Amino acid sequence: HYHFNKLTILSNYWGTPYYYCGQTHTKNNISNSLYETLIQRIRTKAMRKTHESLYIGWFGGEPLMALNQIRELTPFLLSIAEEFGMSYGAKIVTNGLSLKENIFVELVNKLGVNSIEITLDGIAKFHDQHRYTKEGGNSFDLILKNLLAICNRADFEELGCKISIRCNVDKRNWEGVSPLIKLLAEHGLHKKIDYFYPIGIYSWGGNDAHSDSLSKEEFAAKEIDWLIEMFEAGFSPSLLPSRVKSVCMAVNSQSEMYDPFGNIFNCTEVSLTDVYKDTPYTLGNLKENPPEFDKVHRPLTDWNDTLLTDQFPCHTCKMLPVCGGGCPKSWHEDMRACPTPKFNIKERLALAYVVSKTDIKELLEA
Repeated sequence: HYHFNKLTILSNYWGTPYYYCGQTHTKNNISNSLYETLIQRIRTKAMRKTHESLYIGWFGGEPLMALNQIRELTPFLLSIAEEFGMSYGAKIVTNGLSLKENIFVELVNKLGVNSIEITLDGIAKFHDQHRYTKEGGNSFDLILKNLLAICNRADFEELGCKISIRCNVDKRNWEGVSPLIKLLAEHGLHKKIDYFYPIGIYSWGGNDAHSDSLSKEEFAAKEIDWLIEMFEAGFSPSLLPSRVKSVCMAVNSQSEMYDPFGNIFNCTEVSLTDVYKDTPYTLGNLKENPPEFDKVHRPLTDWNDTLLTDQFPCHTCKMLPVCGGGCPKSWHEDMRACPTPKFNIKERLALAYVVSKTDIKELLEA
């Protein structure tokens, strides 16, 4: 059975934009007039009875600014899941500014959210240069305050919502990663959050953000130091990559993303960007031209077959089983999508071996 994973419903309601985001910065939410066609499309998919779960991703801009839309759409989505015997779950990716304690409880208890990813781009000194408020003010302390209020709730574990923290890294803020690891641990968040991970920024929608990023090799070298620091701080980071059979939603013929205007995509990287406007990446429109599920051409869905050819170097790479080739769109745009473990796997293996044989505290004191 397919897991109906995942449908992404895109909000484009922005606070202050940040330079490495490649989407157009406007204030748009999915309109009420599209609700019926959106729900009907999802229900038609569910009627096939080949899915075990319905999983929704609330993503784009700041989705909590579109909280009313989440409130209005979720009951319909829950009803579809119940009608066709599917489990239901949802993930939201947020900057954390509006994630007040009461909003968190509502998301989990009423809106089916079981995973929340929050972005913190280093400690305040670095984060506030990247991600300031709409008025130009600092945002780090406000986000941390929200995070602590949520994670220190007596019923936090009982609520069962996994919280992760992503740190977007470039040449300007990489020095903020280590102190962020220490700060999170000082507040006991290493015992509360599901995981913390730094990730290098990359080009999105032709914005050339990769020109400000660390090279793959530079990031990989620093990542080993960060992993050791995470162990030292009490985190339990994953050292060895797992096998990846489905690298992203683009390779799943059942997954779709919908933007505020009803456009349908099968890749999260192409919506609301002028570079991909009027390209095959737009599968159709919910209102104007909703495609039939099995007849529309879906770019990148044949990625696993492409990997077996010599079009890209992946087919001869030993890392292929544990990365799935990485982002297919990036490869097609002449940007290597290799994961950082490719460049530090020896160090990861050595560290994993030592950790398995030695008490981590003794190792760090040695």
